[in-house]
Amino acid sequence: MSKFTLLLASLIWFGIAPAKASDLTITCDVQQTPEGQKKTEFKRRFEIDFEPRYFKTSVDNGKGWRGREEGFPEDINATRVVFIDDGKVSQYYDRATHEYVYQDVTAGIEAKGKCREEGQPKK
Repeated sequence: MSKFTLLLASLIWFGIAPAKASDLTITCDVQQTPEGQKKTEFKRRFEIDFEPRYFKTSVDNGKGWRGREEGFPEDINATRVVFIDDGKVSQYYDRATHEYVYQDVTAGIEAKGKCREEGQPKK
């Protein structure tokens, strides 16, 4: 038995399994336009797990991936991932058009972008 196999078996035995890769990773090139301010551009990455429904997000402003927010999406289906939609803030990814949309009505912020899927859901 190899050392790696022994290590993996012992980790599983003690309940410390290696981290599971996300079911779907989305990277978006985003343009944000806060009301009355100049447009900013950045990349946003979402790592999404379908079971249980969960996501992590981070941002790259040109200095590497930073920040780490986590949450539970409102809906995941074949055509759309809705991260939040409470009437004031809306954030979703459209899997058919590969578009990302974020709108905060209260703060007057809108962000849109084109995305690419880097992982595929498990069959």
